[in-house]
Amino acid sequence: KKILQKLDIQTPGWPFVSKCFREARAFWRSQAFAMLELSVAGQSHCFAKSLESPEELDRRHFQMDALQLSQPPAFDCQVLSYILELARLKMIEIFDQNDIGQVEGTMQILLSMVPCSNSIALLLQFMAKFPKIQLRFVEIQLNTPVL
Repeated sequence: KKILQKLDIQTPGWPFVSKCFREARAFWRSQAFAMLELSVAGQSHCFAKSLESPEELDRRHFQMDALQLSQPPAFDCQVLSYILELARLKMIEIFDQNDIGQVEGTMQILLSMVPCSNSIALLLQFMAKFPKIQLRFVEIQLNTPVL
């Protein structure tokens, strides 16, 4: 949480979190899930991804712009990378490639686990590509084992 604060990543407001809780009931038993809301050019676009079991982890070589992993990334990184890619593709669909770095808006993300360092790297890459998109991020651990 302190890392995200130092990166000037704010927490989403209760309306977004509440909406996620209502819409994510089907995901609550999954290993991990992420929900994203992208608001640009007066439009709102929502994306979600869940992983139900370890068998669903992508076993291919996983590659991001500034980060290469020889092992499959953790659940949180998989679901986060999936929804960030959907958001990036939506931006490319809506806006001209030359203007994409100037697009203003907000992106709110809820992740069901504490983000690993690879997930934070993904957020930083997205922020670098879209510097005028205000990022709001929250993690809520729904599957924390009771000791």
